[in-house]
Amino acid sequence: MSEIAGPKRGADDPDREIDCQEAAEAEFQEFAERMEAAGWTAQETDTALLALAMARIKARMANRELEAAIQRATESMGEA
Repeated sequence: MSEIAGPKRGADDPDREIDCQEAAEAEFQEFAERMEAAGWTAQETDTALLALAMARIKARMANRELEAAIQRATESMGEA
């Protein structure tokens, strides 16, 4: 595995996401190639990678919602 480049721009820079994609691209392509070398088709690999990315996004969203609900409950208990 090669070194993954860190952010070059501040968190508010609109090009930061592009930089992140570029930093991940070589490892991503290598991983996809390894999946296919193991016998998975390109379509299966693409579908799996997309499903994993979507699951990661959904898990992070659920965690944020849970943290917000806990915060609201904690605040309402303090008001009682």
